[in-house]
Amino acid sequence: MRRVAFCLIGFVFMILFLISANGFGSEKVFSLSFDPLDVSFEKVGDYDRVRLVGATFSAEPGTPLLPVRFVQIAIPAGLEVERVEMVSFDYQELPGTYQLYPGQPFYPVSEMPTKEEEVEFVQPAPSVCQLS
Repeated sequence: MRRVAFCLIGFVFMILFLISANGFGSEKVFSLSFDPLDVSFEKVGDYDRVRLVGATFSAEPGTPLLPVRFVQIAIPAGLEVERVEMVSFDYQELPGTYQLYPGQPFYPVSEMPTKEEEVEFVQPAPSVCQLS
């Protein structure tokens, strides 16, 4: 079995968004931050699963299963957004090597396989950042 090792995992801990708006004639900057202590790892078989407090998972089958946090920003009535731009971000490199758990197919509750049905495990996609 070919193992996929991910040698670098970077987490964005501070992101600044620049929103240009038509109507107020100005730009608004929003800052989003994530506490590094909210990140944790758990071992699942031969893989590492990364978690972030308050996040969900999003991944295509075979791609690394990574936490995703959706953020909503209220836009005042009458304001028209012309553009959204990420101005800067900061990250922290984690020491070590990780074999990230690959995304698996999602099943609606009505179609969940029973314990007797065997579900095929989706291996990591070969096209995703791998080392031999």
